[in-house]
Amino acid sequence: MFKLPQRPNERLPTSPLIKDQWLDWVQYSADLAFWAIPRRKPTLAQVQATKLIAHRGAHQRYGTRENTLAAFAAAEAAGAWGIEFDVRWTADLVPVVIHDADTARAFAVALTCFDVSFEELRKRAPDVPSLQEVVEQFGGRLHFMIETKSEPWVDKLSQQATLSNILAKLTPGDDYHWMGIDIDFLRDFDLVEKKYRIPITFFEVEKFGEIVLNEGFTGLGGHYLLLHNKLLKRFKAAGKQFGVGFPATENALRREMHRGVEWVFTNDIQRVGPIRQRLLEELS
Repeated sequence: MFKLPQRPNERLPTSPLIKDQWLDWVQYSADLAFWAIPRRKPTLAQVQATKLIAHRGAHQRYGTRENTLAAFAAAEAAGAWGIEFDVRWTADLVPVVIHDADTARAFAVALTCFDVSFEELRKRAPDVPSLQEVVEQFGGRLHFMIETKSEPWVDKLSQQATLSNILAKLTPGDDYHWMGIDIDFLRDFDLVEKKYRIPITFFEVEKFGEIVLNEGFTGLGGHYLLLHNKLLKRFKAAGKQFGVGFPATENALRREMHRGVEWVFTNDIQRVGPIRQRLLEELS
């Protein structure tokens, strides 16, 4: 029997919001259900087509912190094809990689990023990297799924110029995509063409599926339990992508491989990465 999924309390809560922490346990219940359903071994081509994306890198509750250079290096070592991370801004408009607006949950420091300069952030929460540092270390080696947070622009032209300069040596689509939960913000995020932008949803799969099909976005990100096969077939016929999170067991991963899902986001790359590698070795 394959390993049980990681319990939510084995890592930091997904966010400081109670509703998100509740969803962590809902997802864990789904993981348990899919863990118990046997799945046949996928083909070599199906395994090769599956690209693993480490959600905020490789991180643990009492070890490596999420969205840090160490987390991304560990994800690469565990077999990740790409990394997902979040971008926010400091008071002096330096883009930094952090999920929450403040550093309390992830770094145990009471600090709001947008209220301090990058120099002050570096002094008080030194593990929070700048986007520049992430690009310099991992650009072109790992595919970036960059989630833009729907913070109001302070100086849109200047901020977008900063992002363009940092990403200048990378190619959208080949090296990175932009993602977002706020669909209106993502629609207006014209730094790259829509074909390089990916909306994210949890419950509103049908609504967002139609948005992707009708508005020219590259694909859709959502939970593997709710992104169903009927929509998957429509996406494939239209040349759209599915990105699913977060299969946490081998049977759940095998299911996505059989469904032909190319992008698989994981909160536990150090468990899921070796599963994919073992399947490759067994089938080669």
